[in-house]
Amino acid sequence: MDRARIMRWHVGQGERIEMTQLLAELEVEGLLADPEEKGRKVSMEIESHEEGYVARVFLQEGETAPPGVPIALMCEREEDIPEFASVDVPQDVSDSMFVWQAYVAEEKDSQEHGRIPEHNRNKSGD
Repeated sequence: MDRARIMRWHVGQGERIEMTQLLAELEVEGLLADPEEKGRKVSMEIESHEEGYVARVFLQEGETAPPGVPIALMCEREEDIPEFASVDVPQDVSDSMFVWQAYVAEEKDSQEHGRIPEHNRNKSGD
């Protein structure tokens, strides 16, 4: 992936999030390393793999960032949210930091690149 743009946040700062909840929609460029895919944009979704609260949002809708740049922080307890108000964007995105996983949002692309998240399937279950 070369870069991603936040197209829409489905949660806001201070909101409670649950496991597998849809957090944001992204537009991703350079998803694959294939030179023929250069410049192709793909819609993706980020879902939560943890429960907690959105403590701080760093990347706003419409903004773009390369891989490895934190887009938001999460905390376990609601009362801890104010502690993140003055936190700068972390520069060290090491393996110890939680990373949200993104899935391709459009079904035709999902068949090519992986599974379709449950919340993105049509009502018939296809």
